Amino acid sequence: MKLAKTFSLSKKPIPASSTINPLTKLPITNYQLPITISLVRLNKHIAAHSAFSRRQADQLIVDGKITINGQPIKELGVKVDPEKDQVSINNQPLKIISQKYYLAFNKPAGIISTCFDPQKRKTVLDFIPRELNVYPVGRLDQDTEGLILLTNDGDFAFKLSHPKFIKEKEYQVMMKGKIKPEVVSQIKKGVDLPDLKTTPALITNIKVQPQQKTFLHITIHEGQKRQIRKLFFAFGYPVVYLKRIRIGTLSLGDLEKGTYRHLTPAEINSLLNS
Repeated sequence: MKLAKTFSLSKKPIPASSTINPLTKLPITNYQLPITISLVRLNKHIAAHSAFSRRQADQLIVDGKITINGQPIKELGVKVDPEKDQVSINNQPLKIISQKYYLAFNKPAGIISTCFDPQKRKTVLDFIPRELNVYPVGRLDQDTEGLILLTNDGDFAFKLSHPKFIKEKEYQVMMKGKIKPEVVSQIKKGVDLPDLKTTPALITNIKVQPQQKTFLHITIHEGQKRQIRKLFFAFGYPVVYLKRIRIGTLSLGDLEKGTYRHLTPAEINSLLNS
């Protein structure tokens, strides 16, 4: 397959036209700047304009699901011209994203944290303008509320959701029963149960509430499905309220339920580098 090549004209400026300076009597020359076509690696191009990370894009390439100008490509390291080459994924043209968006959203309980729900239930995208073309980074259970991130940057999403890049997640928890000190101690050390294995967790702000309920904060590092609910239920404490209030260095703050805000450049950099 013939792809666009990087090229440039002579390194020396080329005179395009000249006139005479009336003061110096010397020619005034307008120069043509060197012309360069910049190519980008295919996986980087896909990550920049889709929900896929570069690693995921590489897998798509190897699996033969990528075409360039209609021709299948399975070779890693190929470069494309974003302005001329048409890249498709599973026969769907890749839409060029002109601007990256990074959002923090306070998800209400009962909302699905996916892009599409076959049962027609409300998803987080129902609260976000469609033209932003973002998608959730990770998930929150339907019954859990609080902080979730959305973006159209595949590399950003990968670095915040992949187990290789561990990010602390802090939750507020309300559960039935008065939690025992020995249970708290065991959870802090990590548990190894038949259907759940966790690393050490941080538990703070323990408060016994009326009607034999316990409120506390727990900070975990994994992202297993319904992890916190399963963890406390295994010790006999059903969770009745769960809210995520922090991901890495980013806190939910006073963001109102069902609303979103754009992250600042400093917040984005801190999430990626913490």
